[in-house]
Amino acid sequence: MTFADPPADAPPPRPRRVRQPRPSSGRRRSPLATTLVILGALVALLLLFSQIWTEIVWFDQLNFRQVWVTRLGWQLGLFFAGGLLMAAPLAVSLIIGYRSRPVYASSMEELMSPLERYRSSVEPLKRLFVIGLPLLVGLFAGLTASQQWSTWLMFLNRQSFPGHADPEFGYNAGFYVFTLPFLQFLTGFPLATFAIALLAGAVTQYIYGGLRISGPPPRVTKA
Repeated sequence: MTFADPPADAPPPRPRRVRQPRPSSGRRRSPLATTLVILGALVALLLLFSQIWTEIVWFDQLNFRQVWVTRLGWQLGLFFAGGLLMAAPLAVSLIIGYRSRPVYASSMEELMSPLERYRSSVEPLKRLFVIGLPLLVGLFAGLTASQQWSTWLMFLNRQSFPGHADPEFGYNAGFYVFTLPFLQFLTGFPLATFAIALLAGAVTQYIYGGLRISGPPPRVTKA
């Protein structure tokens, strides 16, 4: 048995490709850590459900389920409203502070300063700060606002006390019981929102060089 030689103009045979094992993209998650996280979430949900169900049964036995439903509705509404009113201005302040940062070539002295190290470490995480920080602060603000459900309901159902007026200003006693706490909350919450947003914008400008407390002038940019 003989083998014929390949023709002279035939293309050379292609070398076979050897598949190389792909490197792993990252560390594999530990099954124990995943299991603990899932169990922790289930325990938290179980505790929350047991508390809600206990209150439902308790108020239902007293024929006051509507009272509990009204309170829960106002708490949820104030939670989302307060969280949004706090998170939105904070996010806008951070975005404006970052976009209006001065863009200039830094000197060798500024490159060696400790602030430059903070700037280089924050730069890769800017999206996390712009999104995560407002959400975290908004969560705490929403929890604080949800605790004021009685203040809002008392204001919406305010009454007067006949024959009980303040001798100094002439206001009825009902004003101090139903209206004044509502006005205090209505002025204090926006003031806290403005202060936190202003502080976040100032820190952002300071990190990126728009606000300098040392070094050559100008120390404060127009932004």
